[in-house]
Amino acid sequence: MSATVVTRDQELKAPYFKLYSYNESPNGIKLKVIFKLLKTDYYLQNVDLMGKQEQREEWFLKISPSGRIPVLEHVDENGNKKFIFESAAISYYLVNKLDEKHEISYPVDTPLYYEELEWTFFTATTYEAARFSQFWQLLVIPKTGAPPNERLLVDLASQIEKCYAVYEAQLKKTGTGYLVGSQLSVADIVSYPWMVCLALPQFDGEKYPNLKSWSEKMIKLSK
Repeated sequence: MSATVVTRDQELKAPYFKLYSYNESPNGIKLKVIFKLLKTDYYLQNVDLMGKQEQREEWFLKISPSGRIPVLEHVDENGNKKFIFESAAISYYLVNKLDEKHEISYPVDTPLYYEELEWTFFTATTYEAARFSQFWQLLVIPKTGAPPNERLLVDLASQIEKCYAVYEAQLKKTGTGYLVGSQLSVADIVSYPWMVCLALPQFDGEKYPNLKSWSEKMIKLSK
């Protein structure tokens, strides 16, 4: 399945999914992988974060109050429109709408479903938060001419290293090559893009062999 790139004012015929994202944003990659695995076409509008800084414009803040990407626009067959922000929330919205056979998710209100939620939230609130701060310090702040906060970078590196150890232990525990149960799930899909972002420091594959094999397998999903 593929994405059709569109502009903001372009009229689209219902029903459809439209993703607002930016280039190869790790948070956008998660959703592109979900669309791909669930064989669903969608529209893509690239949001100019660096040039026009569209994330600060009124129209964008109406659909994403935090001014962050990605955002999903879903228009159903009756023309009803809904906007959802935050990549984890969008991920579950998509699987609830599209993954009836639970190919990449677990049935709601089952033990594996709640475990899937645990790891999704661990990634979003702990690992991803630290990784994004690291990204900001290393790649964004220097563009303003200001130096990164070296003390903060040390603290972030320590937090991220602890997360790698947690992921490694979980993958060793399941023994299936997945974070939860015996199949690919949202927990895996939302966890890997920031981990394999080549613009940031990478983990030690010899120290974390299970994480290494898992990440290599996950990278293939986005190709």
